[in-house]
Amino acid sequence: SQWRSNYQFNEQFSQSGTRSTTRSHGLAHSMPFLLPNSQLSINSTYFQSIAPEGSAANERIDSSIVLDQSTPLYSLRMTNQWFVDPDGDNYTLDRFDDYIERMPDIQLNFRSVTVASMEGTPRASFGAFKESRFIPQNNASRVFSTHRYQTGFRAARAVPTLLSTTLTGALEMDQFWYDPGDQRYAVSESLQATTQLGGFITNNASFQRGFAEGNSPFFFDNRGN
Repeated sequence: SQWRSNYQFNEQFSQSGTRSTTRSHGLAHSMPFLLPNSQLSINSTYFQSIAPEGSAANERIDSSIVLDQSTPLYSLRMTNQWFVDPDGDNYTLDRFDDYIERMPDIQLNFRSVTVASMEGTPRASFGAFKESRFIPQNNASRVFSTHRYQTGFRAARAVPTLLSTTLTGALEMDQFWYDPGDQRYAVSESLQATTQLGGFITNNASFQRGFAEGNSPFFFDNRGN
């Protein structure tokens, strides 16, 4: 674990047509936390757009605080993510901006267990989410918040084959529940072939597919995120 800090600034000008200015400031910091084997990461990005010059600025701040902990029995990630609109009513065209807030989202992956050369990794999560999504048909944004619960596992097996190639097959299954009563079941499967020739040539080929049944009240779930 180490202390790291990073600051980024970007500014763009457009002098053709409608004159505009776009600026962004990004700050990232990570450091060891009080818990054993843990790391705390803080990220914040401020965005400002003025078009045309002299008009009200469109401003947005996206921030997150992420706590990671790794132990021999489990790995834990707790994410707090939120959105702020500093310009308030000064700039109203951003009332349809999309965003997702997590307050918090806790993900827990347990230690892998190997049975018959297959490695299985159970996982679980709990999160309080808020989503704003623009609905073109209604010309309005839908703002919705609720809790989401998840249990699932990943099973994988690697098999060496000819020509220094290893085939890795994986199956993932997840069950989601939501406070309004919705449920969603998702399955994905993948196959990857990795070839290592002479220690200096590596080739990867992969295939993946998935499907889901049920319903989620969130748009970001239904598109597979």
